[in-house]
Amino acid sequence: MAGRYGSILFASVCVAAVVVPAQAFAQSRHWEIAAGDLKRALDAYARQSGRQVIYKVDEVRGVRSPGAAGNLDADAALSAILAGTGFSARTDTSGAIAVVRNAPQTADAEEAPAEGPDQDIVVTGTNIHGQEPVGSQVIVIDRKAIERNGHSTALEIVRAMPQNFAGGVSNDTGVLPAGAGLGDTASSTNANGGTAFNLRGAGAGATLTLVNGRRLAPSGIAGAYADVSNLPISAIERVEVLPDGASALYGSDAIGGVVNFVLRKDFDGAESRASFGTVTKGGLTELVLGQTLGKRWSTGGLLVTAEHYRQAPLEAIDRPAFNLDFRRYGGADRRTMTCTPGTLQVGGQNFALNGTATPTAGQNLCSPDDIWIYPRVRRTNVVALADQEIGSIFKIEADASWSRTINERDLSPFSNSVAIYSFNPYYLNPLGNGAPVTVQVDTNDIVGPTLQRITTDSFGGGLSLIAKPGANWSITAAISYGQEKVHQWTGYVDPISLATAGASATTATAFNPFSTPAGNSQAILDYLKNSLINLYDLKGEQWIYRLSADGPLFALPGGDIRVALGVERREIKLAGAGSSNFVHYAAYSSTFGSAYDRTINAAFAELVVPIFGASNARPGLRRLELGFAVRGEDYSDFGQVVVPRAGISWVPVDGLKLRGSASRSYRAPSPTDLAGQQNSFLYQVADPLSPTMRSNVMILNGGNDQLKEEHARTLSFGADWTPPSVPGLRLGVSYYDIAYSDRILVPQFTPASLSDPTFLGIVNRSLTAAQQAALCASTTFGGNATGLPGGCTSVPVTILIDARTRNVAKLNTNGIDLSASYGFALGPGHAELGTDATYVFRYLFDVPAGQRDYVNTAGNVPHLKVRSSAGWSIGGFNATLFMDYISKSHDNRVAPSVPIKSYASFDLNLGYAFADTGLLGHTRLNLNVQNLFDRQPPFVDNTLYGYDPQNYDLRGRFIRLSLTKGW
Repeated sequence: MAGRYGSILFASVCVAAVVVPAQAFAQSRHWEIAAGDLKRALDAYARQSGRQVIYKVDEVRGVRSPGAAGNLDADAALSAILAGTGFSARTDTSGAIAVVRNAPQTADAEEAPAEGPDQDIVVTGTNIHGQEPVGSQVIVIDRKAIERNGHSTALEIVRAMPQNFAGGVSNDTGVLPAGAGLGDTASSTNANGGTAFNLRGAGAGATLTLVNGRRLAPSGIAGAYADVSNLPISAIERVEVLPDGASALYGSDAIGGVVNFVLRKDFDGAESRASFGTVTKGGLTELVLGQTLGKRWSTGGLLVTAEHYRQAPLEAIDRPAFNLDFRRYGGADRRTMTCTPGTLQVGGQNFALNGTATPTAGQNLCSPDDIWIYPRVRRTNVVALADQEIGSIFKIEADASWSRTINERDLSPFSNSVAIYSFNPYYLNPLGNGAPVTVQVDTNDIVGPTLQRITTDSFGGGLSLIAKPGANWSITAAISYGQEKVHQWTGYVDPISLATAGASATTATAFNPFSTPAGNSQAILDYLKNSLINLYDLKGEQWIYRLSADGPLFALPGGDIRVALGVERREIKLAGAGSSNFVHYAAYSSTFGSAYDRTINAAFAELVVPIFGASNARPGLRRLELGFAVRGEDYSDFGQVVVPRAGISWVPVDGLKLRGSASRSYRAPSPTDLAGQQNSFLYQVADPLSPTMRSNVMILNGGNDQLKEEHARTLSFGADWTPPSVPGLRLGVSYYDIAYSDRILVPQFTPASLSDPTFLGIVNRSLTAAQQAALCASTTFGGNATGLPGGCTSVPVTILIDARTRNVAKLNTNGIDLSASYGFALGPGHAELGTDATYVFRYLFDVPAGQRDYVNTAGNVPHLKVRSSAGWSIGGFNATLFMDYISKSHDNRVAPSVPIKSYASFDLNLGYAFADTGLLGHTRLNLNVQNLFDRQPPFVDNTLYGYDPQNYDLRGRFIRLSLTKGW
């Protein structure tokens, strides 16, 4: 309990650090905002005041502002900036400021409403134009925040959010197993190293990701998630995050929440961007080159952004966490005999090879230092957007995007054990009895690396026709298409060919595991290299047709009742084909394939009822709104789903908003979940219950046509406070509670699975030969990695691990979000303090073997995550220091439980924007240092690495220099 209260106290101190200065500064301060372009003046005001300022770029373009100078309060400074511009400011109850053009005055003119329903902005969390979500909080990460944080990829935006659990789908977890042994389909099929959000730890497949409000094409080798790594950072205007259940608004997948990437549109000119980054230890580097071109005219505009990204790999040898002798940390020695030189085994004895004819008793142990923790990546993206008004009623919006990503990894060897017979010319037996010997050896060191190359091509586009017939109604007809193709190539050493080479009698055809590559003929190296090639191709397509309308129904004393109605049709196609190609033993080769189509017809409705508003406000009831939504979807493959949502927003006094919502959400099983190919594999694995500590096992994976949809009940409530008396101060708190049932999971196999009671339902230790033969006949055989020659039925196994996808668990999780920010004058410049924290009370899995709370355990959601910042700016210079904190946890996979230390790292971002004139006009320089003090993650005793990849970044200190030039 002391640890829990200590963590809460730490978060409270972070919040207090932001709140205390609010009382130390008077409302009046010194302003120096130069006369000139109104847009720049408004941006400077927002930065210095800490207020949220909303305006239309098209309207303020070319308008000159007199600026603001002298000692003024925030309202007076804004009035000075807008004086004589033809614009005025209106503040809503949340504290946001809307800068709008003054309406022409006539003798009969009425005062313009404070919140016009004709705004074009659609906020994530509602289908009604100009309406903020009722009952929910939307977190906005705008372009300024992206630049201030120094983000250069979507992955960095993902990792920075405390509400997002880093485990699952990301660039560095594609090669590493998931934590807890319970992974969703998305995280277990991320071999192509994509990036996805995992809000609340509900799973990447349970977070809906949108671009400009539209779904992305299915991504990954199973089409199970939406990959945001294909989005060029240069094209992102802002990211809107709704950390709340929202299936009643958007349909399937919105259990943990919704993330909407809003792309830049209101840009006129040209912008070039270049950045280079590198770790200070190791070979990982990053290069980004981008170009944006935009043109706006009075009735529309066009924008094109292209970006090229390169990442050099990070090798395991460069990180102590992959030195598997963990005894230095108080852990186990997890090194293996997969070494060069290797270990000879004969007569129940081990002998360490040493390059001589007299190996010594014992064994050679080593770590997998040749694999890549981070892959080599090459990616090119192009995004184009256009909009055009047609008369006074119609508007057309169109967008298109294309990307190609090539992801390469160096993997561990597939075959690492070979039998050498006495007639092999390189035969060595220290016992001298002529018996066959077995050599455990790293074939990567002799034959060459085991490489995997995945090429991902994505294309998408959309076209919308928007009509505004009058009476503040908007009608939208839209069509969009998305496609992703994944091609995966992996070259292994075929265990059958390796066994053959070990049993060969001539130096030209025999394999020598006792030496380096120089001790083997080039012919045998060529024979073994890529002697087993696995290929897999997946094509995912999605068509979306949508017709919607929103507007006011009739007026109440508190304002207009507003409604949104719509219908939608989604057509999804997935086609996958693969092959396992034994180059020298074609009889063992196999092919497989599957195709799946799904059609979803949906109808939705949303209603907002203002009980109290500006016209009938009273003390304690400045505003009170109720929101209701319902959505029904009919799936062609498994049935119908209807989910509701209700929310309430209450503003008792200006600046304070209380909110709450209750919703039902769901996630439909993906086509791959239902109809994915069922595969079987043979492995030799560590088995703590075996007398020899190792066992041969059969592992099944793939789809399951008996799956049903996942369901979730979500409750949330909270408060947002922007006190008018303290300009620049924002405070927020949110509580959430998710009850997630029938969760579709892919059991993640580790050696611990064989003795973990969580896996009692999938481990069968009494597999018979007849059962093995039946499973081999009904599945696609993926390979034999036991070290013994033979196919699926000829290698005896007695243990079955059935890791096929299944509705296996319930998840109950709840927690609290805290946020605070404050902007104020400090000396001649402006300071900003901020903190965001998430505290998870529980993360309770209910599986057939019983309940277990995984919160704050290795590989799972920590109790507390905090990201705090302190920044200062003057003129074109800004500096911000960030702190990321993860609370201490424990590894309960062993008894007694082992504590895992808390972790804090710091990032530093320095930026300078040159004046708009001269050779360096419109130029920005940015220096970003992540993990400033090069802190390594705390030790966690895993089989393959000594840290927790689900919660920590192993890159260490990373330095990036960026240059952006406007033309």
